[in-house]
Amino acid sequence: MQREDATESSPVSARHQGERPSTEQRAAVQNGTSPAAETSRGGEPTGAPQKETVAGLPKGELLALNVAPKPRPEPPAATLPPREPALPPVARVAIVIDDLGRDLDAARALADIPISITFSVLPFQNHSREVMALARARGREVMLHMPMEPEGYPQVNPGRGALLVSMRSRDIHKNLLTALDETPHVRGINNHMGSRFTEQPEQMGVVMKELQRRKLFFLDSATTVRSVAMDSAQSHGVPYLRRDVFLDHVLAESFVRAQLGQLIRRARVQGTAVAIGHPHEVTLKVLKEESAAFGREKIAVVPASQLLSVKMSRSEIR
Repeated sequence: MQREDATESSPVSARHQGERPSTEQRAAVQNGTSPAAETSRGGEPTGAPQKETVAGLPKGELLALNVAPKPRPEPPAATLPPREPALPPVARVAIVIDDLGRDLDAARALADIPISITFSVLPFQNHSREVMALARARGREVMLHMPMEPEGYPQVNPGRGALLVSMRSRDIHKNLLTALDETPHVRGINNHMGSRFTEQPEQMGVVMKELQRRKLFFLDSATTVRSVAMDSAQSHGVPYLRRDVFLDHVLAESFVRAQLGQLIRRARVQGTAVAIGHPHEVTLKVLKEESAAFGREKIAVVPASQLLSVKMSRSEIR
């Protein structure tokens, strides 16, 4: 039985079948066209010559088969897996730098350190107000570093406007008010020296009453093991912190680095820790060099007020 073909025969296929090509077919071969290709789909003549056919396909279509396919577009970003959220810090520390107000350049260097260091400013110094303005402009928390009587007074002098054990309560109060007015916008105070004064319940009570009235906190620099500051603060409802680590009572880079390590270890155990240092060149250098270590250790450096054990709302702190 003869096989039925769905396509028209070309002149070449007709010769292979032993048939004589028609005059029209011979003319088509000479002209490079096919009679079947001279009509459009609708049967109307196109009037345009067609390319030679090879194996039933136009030559252009064969070339198209050899073209590499276009690359598939990348999946949209929305289909990618979300990034893992950053882990919260495992502990928090506050680093308080005391004795500010004497040297403006040191305060500028401190403000350039990229962690949230708390500025504690001495009153009545040449640059006290400028340092406070600088700290606030850089978003740093500011405290009053209140001079108080130390052991060894008067040979050891805490400075102008100090609170002395021999003062009457009203004079203690007056000196404290004058210092607070000299350093506006502070969030709390800590003692400058004060190893003798902070051992006195009555005198410390005068200080705590004013702090409670102003909604300020007290950071005990812990210059004596006999300090009554915690008991006095609690009895007057004053938020209280205590220093855990001194950074720089030995002025050596290796010592300051070791103290920062101790601060981190204390924070991991306790959840929080407070360090106090001073604007010495060596302290500022080490703090700048080690500032990234806190992030690597997942330790957040925060303003001192964020570690308060007695919570106050932000609106309550002046």
